[in-house]
Order: sequence, then C-alpha cells, then structure tokens
Amino acid sequence: LSPLPVTQIVWSIEPLPAADEADEMIQVILVIASRLEVERFLGKLESSGYLTDRLEIPELHQLLAAPKPGDGVWFLPRLGAELPSVLIAWWYGGTLRNLSVANLGDEESRVTDLRDQLSQVAWAGEMEGWLSDDPHFHLLGDTAAAEIWKPVLDQATNDAVTVDEL
Repeated sequence: LSPLPVTQIVWSIEPLPAADEADEMIQVILVIASRLEVERFLGKLESSGYLTDRLEIPELHQLLAAPKPGDGVWFLPRLGAELPSVLIAWWYGGTLRNLSVANLGDEESRVTDLRDQLSQVAWAGEMEGWLSDDPHFHLLGDTAAAEIWKPVLDQATNDAVTVDEL
C-alpha cells in the first residue's frame, strides 16, 4: 500500500532495533522519494561508475547508533548540504514516534520554520497520547555543528538543548 502512485516513487526500508525482544513485530522506517529525482541523481552517479541498490539517509545511521538515555527529541543536522536541513527524531517509551527532515530556508526564517514543525509534531504527539511531558532536546554533532546549530535550536525550542557529541 502506498500513499503515492507506485510508478512515481522509489522506496527503501530501514529496520529499527526491537525495543522488546519478545515482540514479534518490528518497526521500520520507510524512505520514499520521487522516482524522477532519484533517476536524475543516479544518472550523474552512474556516469562515474557508482551503482546503488537502495535509498539511504546517512544521518539515520548516526542517529540509530547514538545512545538515547531517555525520552526526548534528537536533532542531527546535515552538514555540507546546499540548503540547511536537520533530521528530527522523537523517541518516547523506547520507541521512535516521529521522524522527519526539516528543510530550512534562509537564516531569517530558520527559527520560525523549525518552531512550526516542532509544534505540529508536539500537537500530534499529545493527541496520540505518547507525548505527556515537555520534551528534552538533544543535538547530535561535533563541536563545529554545535557552534552553528545550538543557538538556532535553543531559540526554536525555547529551551536549552543538550549537545551529545558523535
């Protein structure tokens, strides 16, 4: 089942580690992208001899490898990209509840755009019942990423963001 026409997309899944070994169901992250955009990008890669077999979000592997001591929101910025973006993961009750990529525009609108996206997920979490407390925010990154992103995230969350080095 796909929310989009199957002929217009490519997809891949990333299984998550089981929170409970007795649970027979596994949680997966579904990555969906426009077939046209993927084929356009792959054409450039394949001309240099690179072959691919799946869609990947590199920051996702870093996120899954990072220790998560409790409930909260983890930010993992994409460094070196043309447009700034940040992977945002909401972990509650040992389960990944929401995962999104915030593509941010110019410096003037970054805080507002990020604040709006966080508010929407928080409202949805409250309605679904998994968000019952104020979230604690974490920035996953090195010192250079922390210098750039911590002030933006502090302002967008109206809270002090903890920096967790990768």
